[in-house]
Parts: sequence; C-alpha cells; structure tokens
Amino acid sequence: MSLDTSGNWVAGDDLRVIEALHLGFSQYMLQGIQVCMNDLERISSDAVVRVRTALHRYESARAAKIAADLGNTEDKMLTKADVLEWSRSMGSGVSVEMGAASEQVRSYFSSCPYVPQPTMGTLLLRS
Repeated sequence: MSLDTSGNWVAGDDLRVIEALHLGFSQYMLQGIQVCMNDLERISSDAVVRVRTALHRYESARAAKIAADLGNTEDKMLTKADVLEWSRSMGSGVSVEMGAASEQVRSYFSSCPYVPQPTMGTLLLRS
C-alpha cells in the first residue's frame, strides 16, 4: 500500500511523520505508517491538515536547532577526549517546540499500532 495523495497528504509526508516521531525506518514501518495515514484521512481531513502543520513546525524548529548547533562551535576546544560528560538541561525554546510538534503528531496517531505510545512505568529488560 502507498500513501493516498488524492486528499490532503502530499508525497513525502510519510517520511516526515516517521522522522518527527523518531521511528526506525524499514519497509514494514513505512507501509504501516502509510496505512495509518490513509486511515486518518478517511476519519478527518482536518486532522491531516493539523498534522501537516505540526510537521512544518517540527521541521522549522529542527532547522533552527541545527543552525544554532552549527553556530555554537566558535571558541570551543575539546578538553576531555577520554570521558564523555553530558549535562541535562531544560532545553531551549527550539527543542521545546520540536518536542511539542512531535507530541502533537503522535497524538493523532495514538491508535496506530506502529507508533509506540509513552508509558507511565519503567521498562525492565532481562539479560
């Protein structure tokens, strides 16, 4: 099955959804997302317009974040190459916008079995 572009979806929107939801790419995932997107179009064309708007917001925020990250390299020097140290920050406005847009897209695909939903608990894995 392929994405039905006779309504409000545009070619490439399926890849945009996969990217905004941070899903792994495979033929199985692509076909599954396409089915869910076609179902959403049948349910509500207004929802498709809102998802496309959220995708645009996500991509704009992502482009701004990339530009800011590239601009943040001046006058910096790697001082600790043997240890990676990460600090947790509250996030910039751009990161918050990316997260909000991604969550809006996720909410429209809450019934799609290919889109994992956030859990309230902790996932335990045994080795």
